[in-house]
Amino acid sequence: MAVKVLWEPERARGEVRPPEGDEPRLKSGDPRQAPGSTYLFRKLQEHRMAEAARERGTRWIGRIDGALRPLAVDGVLRRFPTPRLLLDAAYLVAAGSERALQETVTRLDGEMAGLRFLVTGPWPPYSFVPGPDPKAG
Repeated sequence: MAVKVLWEPERARGEVRPPEGDEPRLKSGDPRQAPGSTYLFRKLQEHRMAEAARERGTRWIGRIDGALRPLAVDGVLRRFPTPRLLLDAAYLVAAGSERALQETVTRLDGEMAGLRFLVTGPWPPYSFVPGPDPKAG
């Protein structure tokens, strides 16, 4: 079964508050109070907020995989494959367990605001078949 999870990293970034107390405290007229320092401080805040959003995404991936992995024989995860795709996963599910996985995804979709889930399959288990050995031949 394929499970794709879309997210809006900008929205996740917007939900993260920048750290307080990091703003440079320089007196007016201080030569270090230049437009460049304000710009660099703003870029630092943006970087920290992006990192915090990515950490949030990593926690979401852990929660999703933690709920789905017990329903599968095996799983393959691709984390953050594109900016909008949080997770691209394939779960090897025993025959007859597809419905349980779908129901769990539906429950997660209801609990995890800001994420969109897409489940497809069952598919042939090509994600779990090793490719040719490049050293052979």
